[in-house]
Amino acid sequence: MVRILLLLFALVAMATPAHADLTATYQHPRMPIRITVQVADNGDTRLQFSNQEWRMQIVNGEAYAVYPRPGGTARVVRFSDIERLFAERRPGLPAAPTLERAGLVRRGEVRVAGYTGTAYYMTMPTLGGISPYPMLVVSHDPTLAALGRPLVRMMDLSIGIYRLANAPIPAVFVSVRDMIGDGAPIIFMGCEMQPIDRSRIDPALLRLPAPPVTLEELRAGGVPNIS
Repeated sequence: MVRILLLLFALVAMATPAHADLTATYQHPRMPIRITVQVADNGDTRLQFSNQEWRMQIVNGEAYAVYPRPGGTARVVRFSDIERLFAERRPGLPAAPTLERAGLVRRGEVRVAGYTGTAYYMTMPTLGGISPYPMLVVSHDPTLAALGRPLVRMMDLSIGIYRLANAPIPAVFVSVRDMIGDGAPIIFMGCEMQPIDRSRIDPALLRLPAPPVTLEELRAGGVPNIS
């Protein structure tokens, strides 16, 4: 019996796609916004929004915000310490009434870069309608699963900070987080995934550029910008 179970587990492992390194670039077709997600086969990750001053890195399962400093050493902050600082100080967040009333509606399937996914359009009552193009398309192709995990962690940080700041959590944030938690986005916030690059990622890109600051140093420097 044990031998049969071992054989079955081996067959399942052989049938499961291996996760090699993945690099996905998402480009908005109408705005100069680009998202780059790089995930190594060990799970280490680098995620960069072109319109953000910082990037997210996941190393050995822990998430960090990395703030480059021209001519100096980058500042590295643990996500867990950012969340702790927000819990301690509970800074206010600016009101976003349009976002707070936005939602998602499912409408068919869309094919992007060779992958098919379920399409979701944004409903915006304050603007009187539905977005003309999908804001989110989620694929359940297992070979893309690794791309969804860093975006889930990013959404978890955003949702957690709203909660810690005692601010209304936009329902659309929770919806997006839940949907990409079950798959991987091939369109994310209107940015369309370009053809996947499966070549090996330079390990140097995935290493932290400096040791993370201590919680005491973070407290002294104030709440970091995560917008």
